[in-house]
Amino acid sequence: MMGWGYGMGLSGWLMMGALWLVLIIAAVAAVMWIFPRDTRGRARPVAGHTTALGQAPADPLSLLAERLARGEIDVQTYRALRAELTGTDRAAR
Repeated sequence: MMGWGYGMGLSGWLMMGALWLVLIIAAVAAVMWIFPRDTRGRARPVAGHTTALGQAPADPLSLLAERLARGEIDVQTYRALRAELTGTDRAAR
């Protein structure tokens, strides 16, 4: 007699449990993908705000020099920004 009983039976409960397990694992994987961590468990810094060694630059002038070295800015822009950072008026030579 089909449908003569209560509930889903053992196989139904196992399938529902497996579904929930897969959903939880997918949610944890999505969170780990969105918020990556380094090997020490710290949040990774935002791209473009670190030096080649992965350390924060010592000061804004070193970051500015790195941008010049990478070719992101030209010499005239470098001098203008350096003058702004140091407070000098020697922006263009």
